[in-house]
Amino acid sequence: MIKKNSTKYIWRDPATGEEKKLNVKEIYSRNKKRRGRSRYLLSVDIIIPDSTGNAMKAKLVYVRNHSNRKDWVCFVCTDIRAYTMRWKIETYFKMSKSYLKLRTECHSTSYDAITSHMVIVAIRYMILAIERFQNTDNRSLEELFYEVQRDIINEMMDCAIILILDIMLQSVKQHFKASDEQINGLLCTFIGNLPTPWRERFTMPTAA
Repeated sequence: MIKKNSTKYIWRDPATGEEKKLNVKEIYSRNKKRRGRSRYLLSVDIIIPDSTGNAMKAKLVYVRNHSNRKDWVCFVCTDIRAYTMRWKIETYFKMSKSYLKLRTECHSTSYDAITSHMVIVAIRYMILAIERFQNTDNRSLEELFYEVQRDIINEMMDCAIILILDIMLQSVKQHFKASDEQINGLLCTFIGNLPTPWRERFTMPTAA
């Protein structure tokens, strides 16, 4: 997690291709956010420069602040998939050590005994996880699986549609020498003509 300070990151403007040095607040304000009540708001590719002149590619991920839904927090990492897996591991060990006596219940020096103890702790954790799921969610495992699958497909479709639109608008701008105002006007007209369920998936730009 990073602070909302004045630290600058290199961000490439998708409309112009220009690289700019902006802080996390400025980057957040210049990008489209996900609509609705999603916890995940935005992810942006950046470059982190260092004092030696080297640069490292990374990603800024903006999510809702769980204690204030009108606010957001920002994470920076080089591998989102690895980070999400790491966080699940961290929460598992936190629960195991603090509540399931992973460190304090077994004092044996036998490798087999320690391994058995860790297996017992893992089984306890799985029982608690299943119980918590059954008490807080009325959906079956099959329903939950298909809902997650739909969410993933919808997310992939959103990314593909936005990518295609960006490439198309960039091509129109280059071929017809169109201004930003004309491109925004074209995009507004296109989104306005979409069916309502599709139109709600996009953020309408400010037309000239």
